[in-house]
Amino acid sequence: MWEWIDKHQLCSGAAERQRMRAAESVLCMALYHPTADAFRFEGLCRWLGWSFLIDDVIDNPPVSTDPRAAAEVLQPLMAVLDGQKATTTLARGLADMWAHVTEGRSPGWLAEFTNATRRWLWAPYAHAAYVASGQHPTFADYRASMHSDVGGNLIPMALCEYAAGLDLPAPVRNLPAWIVMRRAASDHMGLVNDVYSTHIEDPRTWYFNMAFVLARQYGIDMAEAVQHTVTMANDCVDTYLRARRDVEAQLVGKVSEATRAAAIAIADAYGDAMRGNYDYHLRAERYADKPAGYRQGCFG
Repeated sequence: MWEWIDKHQLCSGAAERQRMRAAESVLCMALYHPTADAFRFEGLCRWLGWSFLIDDVIDNPPVSTDPRAAAEVLQPLMAVLDGQKATTTLARGLADMWAHVTEGRSPGWLAEFTNATRRWLWAPYAHAAYVASGQHPTFADYRASMHSDVGGNLIPMALCEYAAGLDLPAPVRNLPAWIVMRRAASDHMGLVNDVYSTHIEDPRTWYFNMAFVLARQYGIDMAEAVQHTVTMANDCVDTYLRARRDVEAQLVGKVSEATRAAAIAIADAYGDAMRGNYDYHLRAERYADKPAGYRQGCFG
């Protein structure tokens, strides 16, 4: 991964490299996808490495506070997703990584992954629009926007298929229980990230965190807001498990045995990614500087 980053000159400054090392992308992907083969694991690490690098740009001023600055960064990336030539360093990195990760994937998977990536990348534009207008997202606003942000959309779920070398057909992706299960898994991952980011993000300048939204809207202290966020995340686990059982029943008689086996494998991979995401936030240096007792008693 680092050879690839250096080849494309994506991370040159000492401080930037230290933040990137603290993110521990390789550890994260190993925890999420422990059975991925070497080729796919390299693609996963490139994807997450690039994601952390773009996060460093889009989560900080001026991009996080000025919609025009956000658009200037994002539009060259959208051009790459549209099949156009890359014109910036980050866009060239995206183009090369994209070619690796999408090689041989089905049209259905590619459409889902591309749409999820577009929504994720436009999320900082929404954040900048709130800041520039002097507004803050409400609970309802943020709950909706979670499905466009990094932890709460379909990117991690699509990467479960990529890591396993599987492509689910449309009749599986559109089962009612599958949609509920996938949403619960992605929401859980986003909420866990929010909980373990509260001590490294500033609620005065960064609005897209569920605990910050709850504290501001309901006038509660941060400890209570974090606990409410934890409860929401735990509820997502219950929803995932219930929907996981419903998926098996809805698959009966609807698909071939091979497709059923693939679907069950990916449903279980969602659970692996959820658990891996939780373990990553406990272990990664990026989240290591927590207040005393922060890790105890958070999640049931």
